[in-house]
Amino acid sequence: MTLSLFILLFFYIFRATSSDPYKMVVVSGKPQNSPLFQPMKFNFSTCVDYCLTKDNCMAVYSENMAVENCQVYYNVQLDSIVEMDKSAGVKTAFKTGGQGFDTYKVVLANGVWNFTEWPKCAGDFKMFIRPKGKWCIRVGLIDKNINITSAKLTCEGFYRGKLSGLENEDEFNYVRERVSFYVGYNQQRFSQYAAVGFWVNGFRKSTCQETTYSKNNCNGTNEFDFDDPTLSENPTGYKWGIGQPSGKLAIGSDCIQYRFNMSTNVPDLDDWKCGLPVSDGGSNAFVGYVCGRFPE
Repeated sequence: MTLSLFILLFFYIFRATSSDPYKMVVVSGKPQNSPLFQPMKFNFSTCVDYCLTKDNCMAVYSENMAVENCQVYYNVQLDSIVEMDKSAGVKTAFKTGGQGFDTYKVVLANGVWNFTEWPKCAGDFKMFIRPKGKWCIRVGLIDKNINITSAKLTCEGFYRGKLSGLENEDEFNYVRERVSFYVGYNQQRFSQYAAVGFWVNGFRKSTCQETTYSKNNCNGTNEFDFDDPTLSENPTGYKWGIGQPSGKLAIGSDCIQYRFNMSTNVPDLDDWKCGLPVSDGGSNAFVGYVCGRFPE
């Protein structure tokens, strides 16, 4: 490896310290060992521009510059790029710079650009890139109904994590995907309930309790304190149900559940009493939790 190439690679790998916007590095080559991608009806230039607008886009590839047909790779779907002669007419562009570039590191060896996820989420946790940094999320189902204390102890004890908040719609939808899966495989257990809930991060502020609610600008997510360490000050992933949160009317509704309606299959967020494994009327069971932790 030449000195200039080594310096260039050093720049790529440690670019994460920069506050510059994303850039795309274009190479003559094609992806290999990377079967997961999204086909798009863009020419290569438009495809590159598209990738620059998407935080989770990692790379794009086109085998014909004259055709509106490209492949888009998201974090971390690209394994490697094998270099080819320019006469082959194929190009791949991968992203560098900007927040979140350290999702992977890049090493060039023997004509192959290799991409390695760095750092990684443990086990079946899924990584999300937040403004404050990377965060790994897992949706857990328990074989018995639980209150929030048990949910916290399970997340902390088994995974060295804590109940996760919901930064944005992507995280909300991921939890929906996992909850839908659990519900589908546990119809017999859950059929007696109108809804099942999974505990998430958030505890009602003392200034937004039933007796102090009206005079302290309590109007939704801002009614709660959060100790999820990478959650933004104003997260947008808390999609509240109609009339929720209802703490100004329901004394003790200090915690938050990700509620899945069993008849409509529609999820939303709802505040509820922290110490209950089942709602007072028995229609809503709390069956799991959303756990978060840092990648390693």
